[in-house]
Amino acid sequence: LEPDGEGGMWVGSHRGLDHYDPKIDGFVRHANRTEPQAGDQQSDFTAILRDGGGTLWLLSSDKTLYSFDRHSGSFVSYGSGVSHRHRLTYNRVNCLYEDRSGTVWFGTAGGGLSKLSRGKLKFGMLGNRSAEVNELQNYSVTALAQGPDGRIWIGTAEDGLARYDTASLKLAWFRYAPGGTGGLSDNRVTSVIAGVRGSVWIGTEEGGLHSLETASGRMQRYRYPFDDTVPEGKRRINTLYRDKKDGLWIGTCAGVSRYDPVKGEFTTYDLAGRISNPGDEFSVTAFFEDYSGTVWMGTSTGSLVRFDPVTRWVDSYV
Repeated sequence: LEPDGEGGMWVGSHRGLDHYDPKIDGFVRHANRTEPQAGDQQSDFTAILRDGGGTLWLLSSDKTLYSFDRHSGSFVSYGSGVSHRHRLTYNRVNCLYEDRSGTVWFGTAGGGLSKLSRGKLKFGMLGNRSAEVNELQNYSVTALAQGPDGRIWIGTAEDGLARYDTASLKLAWFRYAPGGTGGLSDNRVTSVIAGVRGSVWIGTEEGGLHSLETASGRMQRYRYPFDDTVPEGKRRINTLYRDKKDGLWIGTCAGVSRYDPVKGEFTTYDLAGRISNPGDEFSVTAFFEDYSGTVWMGTSTGSLVRFDPVTRWVDSYV
């Protein structure tokens, strides 16, 4: 799910690319698996980013990167088979992120980071790299975020969390600590997002939720939103999202929760039985808060859920 800058949102799924228009309270299809101009690979979208210039970047399920021109309805591939200037340094992409300077970062599945500066259609790796940054280029990057100080936080598939200083070009690592004391309880990072007062929130594969105080380096692990009734294999945090009130939405393989930073409290919402096509599990993979405060959720089963956290009203689209 990705805001369109006009009050609506883009929705990517196994059915293609759709645009939600709040003026008509409906969807417009822009790519479909049966449409020849889209093709099977590029119509199966798992992630979307709309950059500051209005370009829509999309990832397909095979980790190929595309851009989409809304006016012409055409897609451009940045994988193999294109000119070197317009090709990523590593073709398989896990995640997308735009920082405040307009640089778009691409976390790859085994080739570290690539970036694209605004107005320059040329991909590049991190320049003037130290040995430790060179080492990062061998890793699989799964999550990206920028802190208030401008540094980039990098989650990896197996090697923990890194902080990249774009001024000094240095890395600092935060990894697994035995017993979960002072470090991550799981090096498999799935999501990263900047929180309030300089904090960073980290979601992991099986180690739950963590917060990091960037000034002190203090790491805290939260057992919530999981309890002893959630079996191993279902404790993955898929995505984190910060709403307009600075609340933290947590999408997991076991449902959805919200953390209130003012009260310091978690709330879990039992929505699985209230939506159509919930599947065997209610696994939330994406969030978007619209202008009215309604929270939209994408799920692994293909349902799109619309939820009012105040009235607890819920609706779903299949």
